[in-house]
Amino acid sequence: MVVSSKSAFQSPQDIVKAAKASPGKMSYGSGGVGNSAHLAGELFKSIAQIDVIHVPYKGSSPALTDVTAAQIDYMLDTGAYGQIKGGKIRAIAVAADRRHPMLPAVPTFAELGFEGMKMNAWYGLAAPAKTPSEVVVKINAAVQAAFREGELSKRLVDIGVEIRPGGASSFSAFWTSELSRYERLVKLTGATLD
Repeated sequence: MVVSSKSAFQSPQDIVKAAKASPGKMSYGSGGVGNSAHLAGELFKSIAQIDVIHVPYKGSSPALTDVTAAQIDYMLDTGAYGQIKGGKIRAIAVAADRRHPMLPAVPTFAELGFEGMKMNAWYGLAAPAKTPSEVVVKINAAVQAAFREGELSKRLVDIGVEIRPGGASSFSAFWTSELSRYERLVKLTGATLD
């Protein structure tokens, strides 16, 4: 969760307090309807029991621009590390099981009393279902080698990505659990595409 460096909000609790004092007046942005930042915002609204307006943008960059300018109150985003590092925005909570290694001073939502506020963006490689297992093994070996080489890992870490390489079977299990979690989240929040 990020706010403008000009914002008076120092914690999610500050946002909750302000939102409860002025229902329907505050806003949060996302890079579009239905993406992980939108669902994270809806999950936070549900957990905190607040009435806040969602402002969908055509991508995270314009939303981050408006957070920086304090045109919207906050945003939950994974691509904000550069702006955080540059002092334009301030991270006030991390929606993960543990603190982010690039932001060790920023607490998790769970540490702040917002149990269940977990929303990690993640990336992985997929192949058609009937891809031969020997091809999957070769692709996975090439990906693991690229991470060990160092340059790819360094570039990803520099933009705030936490690397957790693994094999095809562990990723398949993770993918399945995430799809199930997102389905429950959409139902819980009532998030729609319109």
